[in-house]
Amino acid sequence: MKRGLPLEPEVLTMCAKSFKVNVLPCGSVVHPDAPHLGDSPDGKVVDPTEDPPFEIMEDLSRKRHRLPRSRFQGTRLKQLMIVGIDCYRDTAAGKRSIGALVASLNQSMSRWFSKCVLQSRGQEIIDGLKVPLKAALKAYWKYNNCLPSRNIVYRDGVGDGMLQSVVSYEVAQIMQSIKTMSEDYVPKLTVVVVKKRSASRFFARIDGKLSNPPPGTVIDTEVTRPEWYDFFIVSQAVRMGSICPTHYNVVFDSSGLKPDHMQRLTYKLCHMYYNWQAREHR
Repeated sequence: MKRGLPLEPEVLTMCAKSFKVNVLPCGSVVHPDAPHLGDSPDGKVVDPTEDPPFEIMEDLSRKRHRLPRSRFQGTRLKQLMIVGIDCYRDTAAGKRSIGALVASLNQSMSRWFSKCVLQSRGQEIIDGLKVPLKAALKAYWKYNNCLPSRNIVYRDGVGDGMLQSVVSYEVAQIMQSIKTMSEDYVPKLTVVVVKKRSASRFFARIDGKLSNPPPGTVIDTEVTRPEWYDFFIVSQAVRMGSICPTHYNVVFDSSGLKPDHMQRLTYKLCHMYYNWQAREHR
């Protein structure tokens, strides 16, 4: 933090020259639909080629983190939209539940749509998914002049005991949102529940010694459950202690994507967290 603050002006100047835009000072930004939510970006970017021309600094840094064009044994995932869904309890508003949705808008995953929905206190399952997801699909259409042919949804913050509720309520809302776009619109859909707080620990024998598995390690046999389509990915490195893998459970899949391809795409998406550039992020 001490080193980062003095370097901020230099970084802003480098970004402005690299992307040929103007970077202006920016104060606190408050969400118009939720005044108790806000952010303090590093700067405001003025890019006349964009609509609207103003973007916060974090949007500029996202453009530097692009997902490489993925080829899975000759198969390229075209017209793909990645959707992330999570639920947050705001302590400032009496632990009111806030559902959040983000969706990618381009092939390189450098442009994203986001929207929040307010819910009742303590509510974990999101019952208002149709509005933000429909808005995301419209934003994708506006940017690409077409709808995504494949949607992959990552749902965070759901325990094992709520998997059936996700399928019964949230997947059903996703399907309804898709139908509202067009009767002929039938994209491929995959819904994956992400569990970061896993009690499982894995070790690798390297040079005759037990150590943490290297980043990119996938575990999809022996310790996974036969009734589930699930797998573990070690997506980060740690300097001390045992590493915590992330557990992924595919609760709905109509895409026909092979498990190896699904695991590879999931691991590549771990490199897209733009606020932490040192190493991969879960």
